[in-house]
Amino acid sequence: MQAHQALYIPNTRGTLQQLFLLTPKIKGILIFYAVILANLALMFARKHLFENAVLAEASTHISNFALSSMILALMSFIMALQGGTFKLVIYLGLIIIALNLVVETLIRILNTQDLVDALYGAAGVIVTTGIMYIFYQVGINKGNKD
Repeated sequence: MQAHQALYIPNTRGTLQQLFLLTPKIKGILIFYAVILANLALMFARKHLFENAVLAEASTHISNFALSSMILALMSFIMALQGGTFKLVIYLGLIIIALNLVVETLIRILNTQDLVDALYGAAGVIVTTGIMYIFYQVGINKGNKD
């Protein structure tokens, strides 16, 4: 079995301190990067992918899907490596959905009110929560907790 090395950073006393409690497996890293790269691809290709008249509406909302998904994925990844439970990912997802609803329905500064944007953001959170569940199951080395 291959040994996994933890990431260390220097602390104020000049010694090294372990950055995360847990380390990700290769599968976990691939899952995380796949989520990030898929969302980036959606954002960069939205103008070309959704030229079809049926999908034209999606091109204006796909960035909300991708941003909500990437925020949840990044924060979930960090929480997982710090030893947080999956329940925290669910709570974080609910907070992102609630904030998305507030921003898209109540805040008018630099924003057009659009409930469909909030629904796309909620869809991004739901999809990413499912993917992060898989990450929690197969993507973390749980044996090296201090």
